[in-house]
Amino acid sequence: MYPEMCRAIDAAGDARAKLALVIEAALAGNLFDAGAAAAVQNVAFCDEEQKACEFPEDESKRFNLDATQLFATFAKAQEKVMRPARGWKFDDFEAIAERLSGPKPWKRVLIFCDNAGADTMGMVLLARYLASINGVTQVALVANETAALND
Repeated sequence: MYPEMCRAIDAAGDARAKLALVIEAALAGNLFDAGAAAAVQNVAFCDEEQKACEFPEDESKRFNLDATQLFATFAKAQEKVMRPARGWKFDDFEAIAERLSGPKPWKRVLIFCDNAGADTMGMVLLARYLASINGVTQVALVANETAALND
C-alpha cells in the first residue's frame, strides 16, 4: 500500500494537491489502524451518517483483512476525511500551504506519531512530503516504544 500511496502523491498536480493528499492520508491513518480490529471493522462496515453498522454474519466475531481489503479500507477512511470545498471544520490548510511555499519555510518539523502501522500510511507520508518540498526542512518522527491505546 505504501508504494502505491507514494506514487499517487508524487503524481498529484501541484504542491497544494500533494499537501491535501498527505494531510488526508494522515487523518485517514488516524481512523485506520490495522492492529485495532474494531477500528478497522467500524471503518469498513459502519455508516456514520446513519449511525448504523452492517457486519457480514461470518465476520461479526473476528476480522482479518488481506492486503486488498486493507487498501480498500484505507481508501474508505480517506473518503471520510477528504477535504470538502468549504474546508474541514477546523481548517488551517491555506495557512500551512502558504507557509510551506513561502520565503520562510519551517526549518524543523517534529511529528508525534503512533508506533503502529497506521502511521506508515499517514504520518510517514506527511514526513516524506515535508522533507521533500524545499530541501530546507528537517523532519523527525517521534513515537512511544510500546503501544498506547489513547484514541
